[in-house]
Amino acid sequence: MDFLWETCCLCFLLAINNHCCRLHCFDWSRKKERLRWELRRGSSASTQGELGTLSWREGFMVAFYPSFSFRLYIEKLSVPQEKRITLAEYLQQLSRHRNFLWFVCMNLVQVFHCHFNSNFFPLFLEHLLSDQISVSTGSFLLGVSYIAPHLNNLYFLSLCRRCGVYAVVRGLFFLKLALSVVMLLAGPDQVYLLCIFIASNRVFTEGTCKLLNLVVTDLVDEDLVLNRRKQAASALLFGMVALVTKPGQTFAPLIGTWLLCAYTGYDIFQRNPLNNVVSAQPKLESAAALEPTLRQGCFYLLVFVPIVCALLQLLSWSQFSLHGKRLQVVKAQRQNLTQGQAPEVKTI
Repeated sequence: MDFLWETCCLCFLLAINNHCCRLHCFDWSRKKERLRWELRRGSSASTQGELGTLSWREGFMVAFYPSFSFRLYIEKLSVPQEKRITLAEYLQQLSRHRNFLWFVCMNLVQVFHCHFNSNFFPLFLEHLLSDQISVSTGSFLLGVSYIAPHLNNLYFLSLCRRCGVYAVVRGLFFLKLALSVVMLLAGPDQVYLLCIFIASNRVFTEGTCKLLNLVVTDLVDEDLVLNRRKQAASALLFGMVALVTKPGQTFAPLIGTWLLCAYTGYDIFQRNPLNNVVSAQPKLESAAALEPTLRQGCFYLLVFVPIVCALLQLLSWSQFSLHGKRLQVVKAQRQNLTQGQAPEVKTI
């Protein structure tokens, strides 16, 4: 009876080995593993091999010699590493990434506007509002402009969950353009409106800068899908965005100073420090004539720079297609790629 049972087991084992090895090897190769057999005699290994290589000789040893033991086990295959790419190849991939290029153009203007407001905010307070508001009011506006963007982001994040990041950023661009046009039509004599505009311009601009990191995370997913990467290059993409938009920090004070000097002839780097000292002597006629021109130049600089920045950003942001259905498709493909790769478990 035992002989018949062992013979049946042998026939079944050999049938699986010879006729079903292709199916088994296909399934296990997809999981980066393979099924192997091992024939032992006592405590030492005698013969081993992959599924599909078991011969009749090893099969008869299992069936007719009790001293031989047969064992199936799973062997984990070494996963080939991803091909390394050079810097030139990575830059070439980014040059074909259309949404990345449009986003960088928009973000460059945004970084320029953020640092323009940071550099010229005290100058606008001094020449537009210093003789019309108290010192405490100016200090309050300065403090609100630094604190309000962080508090305002709490509302912006909840708004992004409902409407999407693309719609919120586009709405902020339209709001910046509308406020600048209204301020231009109202003129520099509307003190309260001017205070609200100076503070809100800085608050909304800084808030937009902090929301753009959410767009970069979507670009990381699209880069992973487009280039079929096995691992997301998130740190590299964040670094490339920061590198390309870095010139905006340098050009903001340079362009602002040049525009102010070209329109009014006022150079802040050649400013006479004795003019700030209170003196009983009357001011020179040239200095008295320069003040209205300087105030008007600061006002035009305050309103025209946001208008130009908003128009350029709306133009580039309208070409950005990673939103709506396109974003959902990218997220679904990213999810499929993540599920297709079995997580590597390391035991210590």
